[in-house]
Amino acid sequence: MNISKKRKLFKKIIGYQLIIFDLDNTILNSSTYEKKIFIKIANFLNLKINFEKKKVFNFLLKNRKKEILTNKKINIFDVLLKKYENRNYYKKRCLKIFNSSKVNKINFDKTLYNVLQNLKKKNKELYLVTNGNYNRQINKIRTLKISKLFKHIFILEKKSHQKPSLIGVQILKKAIINKKSVMVGDSNLDKEFAKKLSIDYIKFINDF
Repeated sequence: MNISKKRKLFKKIIGYQLIIFDLDNTILNSSTYEKKIFIKIANFLNLKINFEKKKVFNFLLKNRKKEILTNKKINIFDVLLKKYENRNYYKKRCLKIFNSSKVNKINFDKTLYNVLQNLKKKNKELYLVTNGNYNRQINKIRTLKISKLFKHIFILEKKSHQKPSLIGVQILKKAIINKKSVMVGDSNLDKEFAKKLSIDYIKFINDF
């Protein structure tokens, strides 16, 4: 199923000269990646405040999915720790684990790595545009080993610069001039971003 879905995407975008990709739930499934980090957080909270590991893990996974689908912050660590003393301290520790933890192993078959590699071989001009915390996003990119496949990577951390805003992508605005271009993403934000750039949009959800 993964191979078939990837092939369909490749056929849809091979005719474009410049291709922009979203990261989360497009190139990789965020939940699959973040599960390993949520296990670290669950272990930490279990050790420090005897919070049941399974409850922490299930809560984080469920609400993180909701955050991504709605593109609205739930402040999951605030909600998780609201009944605990020193919650601000534990919230900061959880955020640090979430934003700085690295995942050493990943199943590349469940990502778009091969699609990106094949597009690069076809001399396509590839760009990556992702919203989110810089450290968290760069760790994902390094785990995927995809940096060299892109002409430019935009990690849009500042809220006012995040998609669908074009403030943080001035280089990209110039790059698409007179080129057949497309945005590949999973959300309405990506669709709106493509609309603002006046380029085509193809929806792709990585649910591998």
